[in-house]
Amino acid sequence: MKHWYSFFGIIALVLWAGGVGAEQHRSLKDQWAQVKQRKTVAPTQNMQQPFSLNQKVLKQLRLGNSLKPGQLPPDDGFSEDRLQKLAPRFEQSLQQAREVASWQIHWNNRQGVPQYITNMADDSPLQDVGAAASGERLARAFIQRYQQVFQIANPDAELERLTTVRDAFQKEHVVFRQKIMGIPVWGKDIVVHLNPDGSVYAVNGHYIPTLNREFADLARVDAAAAVSIATEHLSREAPIVPLNEKWQQILEYSEPIARQYFWEDSRTGEVKLVWHVEIRPNIRDDYYYFIDARTGEILER
Repeated sequence: MKHWYSFFGIIALVLWAGGVGAEQHRSLKDQWAQVKQRKTVAPTQNMQQPFSLNQKVLKQLRLGNSLKPGQLPPDDGFSEDRLQKLAPRFEQSLQQAREVASWQIHWNNRQGVPQYITNMADDSPLQDVGAAASGERLARAFIQRYQQVFQIANPDAELERLTTVRDAFQKEHVVFRQKIMGIPVWGKDIVVHLNPDGSVYAVNGHYIPTLNREFADLARVDAAAAVSIATEHLSREAPIVPLNEKWQQILEYSEPIARQYFWEDSRTGEVKLVWHVEIRPNIRDDYYYFIDARTGEILER
């Protein structure tokens, strides 16, 4: 009798263990399915998707109505609220709004201008420019066409071409330097990338929007005064020894040089007219000073 009890006990124990094992197996299977789902869903939730104007916004633009402008939204998605805030940029025409709707735009939120634009591969060349136009002309025409997005009022006056590079795939990359009132803006440029057929597929750069204030009365410090300020400051730290003729030729430097620029304060975003002064106290060291052209203050070195 004890033998049969033992036999049935063993069978019950096996069935119970199997049930527990199956339950654990199902639990692990469910957990794995959840992990797989998270792995496939999470990245797409975090990625910035190209925005498209919804029917409400398109209807407003079609009727010629202006949507209430707002501050630039953060780069955390393309919500309907963001579409409402971006829509005033495209008031020139509904067609342009539809063209821009497919772009992926990464904003410089401090200055309110695009920092990087992609997803433009389907943009056809500008028909009014001509198929034989140079890359520079096509790039300028493109910025002019979408000046409400770029916020550059006069590309011909504000952008100076530095170089055009053609790569192994026959794509052109046109590099512009930004200028204000004919004066370069320190460290600010725009690069327009074109396909072999002349269509623009990307734009990137660091620049500031067209300024609506005059700077003519701000240059109260001239170049000689700026050099004097920088030289006096540096001489407190190290002796300034004039270079002989041989080293002047090698280093392409003979004396302190002052060049005028517009300069953006990295802390506040304020744009100032400055003198950029270069001083070589010896053959090894090379110092740069940014002197406020209005006050003579040393802004950066």
